[in-house]
Amino acid sequence: MTPPEIRRLLQKRLAQARAAMGPPPVVTTGEVLDDADEADRHMAREIHALTTTRQVALVKDIGAALTRLAEGDYGICTSCNNPVQPTRLTAIPEAERCVSCQRAHELAMSHDDDAAFWDAGGEA
Repeated sequence: MTPPEIRRLLQKRLAQARAAMGPPPVVTTGEVLDDADEADRHMAREIHALTTTRQVALVKDIGAALTRLAEGDYGICTSCNNPVQPTRLTAIPEAERCVSCQRAHELAMSHDDDAAFWDAGGEA
């Protein structure tokens, strides 16, 4: 793909990610709810919060990819400076790391999460 094609693809993904955030679920007040209704509302709020968190991260990742593209660094792993595999960029155009470095990053993040869990006394 050429840089203009990559830019258009990233901009399209950016618009989709922003649109996917959408408004939060409507919560009416003053209604008498049974436990099941309240559980459904709670779950809808949790799902919206998790989805929004993921979409915000995706918007940031796409913005960073657009910056790398503008600076001529698109497709270069931010960890090892080797080229990111073309198949990876086709699947995840905003990818900032090659497969090997992404695996190492995710492993390190999972260890950080485990340590934080145990530092908090093992309570979620």
